[in-house]
Amino acid sequence: MTHHHHHHMIKGSTRLTVIVSLIVLAVKLVSWKISSSLSLKATFLESCADVMISVVNFLSARYAMKPADFEHRFGHGKAEAIASLSQVPLFCLIGSWIMYEGIQRIVNPIHLHHHHETIGMMVLSICLNIILLIYQKKTLSQTRSLIILCDYTHYKMDLLMHLGIVISLVISLFYNIVLLDVAIAMAIGAYIFYSSFHIAKESLGMLMDTELPIDTKKKIIHEITSHTHVRGFHNLRTYQAGSIPIIQFHLELDDHLPLVDAHKISDDVEEGILKMLPLSDITIHLDPFSGEFKRSQTFHDHFTKS
Repeated sequence: MTHHHHHHMIKGSTRLTVIVSLIVLAVKLVSWKISSSLSLKATFLESCADVMISVVNFLSARYAMKPADFEHRFGHGKAEAIASLSQVPLFCLIGSWIMYEGIQRIVNPIHLHHHHETIGMMVLSICLNIILLIYQKKTLSQTRSLIILCDYTHYKMDLLMHLGIVISLVISLFYNIVLLDVAIAMAIGAYIFYSSFHIAKESLGMLMDTELPIDTKKKIIHEITSHTHVRGFHNLRTYQAGSIPIIQFHLELDDHLPLVDAHKISDDVEEGILKMLPLSDITIHLDPFSGEFKRSQTFHDHFTKS
């Protein structure tokens, strides 16, 4: 995947997210006003936050995709983590308010009405969410963008909430279970807290330069060591900057290998890693394979033993 295609997919996904979030917000507003459902009110307020977050992500994605400059030599990718982390307090606040409203509704129950119209509008929201999630999942699988992950998490949460609300409304057509609406609203609040924790964890991990997943590092190590002329490696360091994996390591080659040949081997190793992790920023330092490099002290040995 080229940088142009990578950026095009992220821009397209964030643009579509803003459009769908505005449509869903309008649908939820009408649904809530005609039904008096607390769970619908909860999802309406959550969608208000979704619109704001979608706009922030739309702008943040464009800033994060700016090329590296003199002051930001590794690019601007961590703007994704900052944008995602800044959304967590807002979602926690909404989750707390929804649970508080749920407690109030238990004390003063309100019967729902206009079920058929509300169910129809929620089914429309579900269809829009499914379309958006399919596009976001495709984009996420190809870009590994934290902003897209944030959007995808939000709208997957929305889809589950919409399904729960439709179930609540359908059941209330036949049975007068007022507290079912409250129970779904409380579940929505709890799920918002759960999703906020997940987003915060991913964002902080990127800001703290957390290493790439173990499985990914195993694949990198396999790619390095599978080259015939590579004698070893050490000081493998990895982290994620936005959707760009940063990979650095020392490559050990025969002591008397000509520089031209050593450079060719390094390029081959780099090309192999790029096939596996497109758009990676890879830095390889060439070292002679001599007695001073004790393999028992390399990251590779420590990694394989663990």
